[in-house]
Amino acid sequence: MPSRLKLGYVIVALTGISVLGCGDDSGSSGDSAVGAGAGGANPPRTGSSGSAAAGRGASGRGGAGGRGGTTRGMMGQMCPMTEPSASESCMPAAGNCMFGTRICDCIAPGNTWACWDPSQCPTAVPAEQSSCPVVGMTCRPMRGNCTCRDTGWDCGNQFCPAAEPALGGQCEAGTGTCMYGARICDCISSTWSCWNPADCPMSPPADNAMCSARGMACMYPGGSCTCGNMSTWRCGRGVMNDNDAGI
Repeated sequence: MPSRLKLGYVIVALTGISVLGCGDDSGSSGDSAVGAGAGGANPPRTGSSGSAAAGRGASGRGGAGGRGGTTRGMMGQMCPMTEPSASESCMPAAGNCMFGTRICDCIAPGNTWACWDPSQCPTAVPAEQSSCPVVGMTCRPMRGNCTCRDTGWDCGNQFCPAAEPALGGQCEAGTGTCMYGARICDCISSTWSCWNPADCPMSPPADNAMCSARGMACMYPGGSCTCGNMSTWRCGRGVMNDNDAGI
């Protein structure tokens, strides 16, 4: 009997161990199922919902942008129903107005309308301050951006008088220089400066050495030297004008 009891205890013990093992497997499986359910339900659906929300947000921003465009339109040029006359007053603002093929813009000073047809624009860049048809009209000929002003066309280039201007005379700076025989004139700080390239030093001058003609530019191997506003020379990096340059 004692032997049988011990055998029974052993069987019962083994059965309990098996039951406990099954319970652990079941619990683990349950945890796994819950984890999968949480992972499967939340991240993809949240991401999808987030994308939809982001889409609505983008749409909302687009709507706000549309309202912004309307605001910018209200702040831009106010166009009359019909083409205005040149004497009519207006308020300068961004943009212009179209009336058929004609363009109207409110110009300052004067705050009056300027209207023109693009066919009136030159096809090539006109001479600086040459006559133009409508003050205030703007044109973009090849390689140019020009405005018709009281003084004539203004395309941003240097206006060259018929004769060499007096040194120190008033001028309006622009791109380029003016040639008068062998002499060159340039508008420097709103005053004329003229020189003859033959007057350039034979060898590159030292930086900060004194010079006489502001704006004077002299060419040397490796670059140029220019007489600056302080009447001192300044040479490009490629110009060998420093005894220590080779060290």
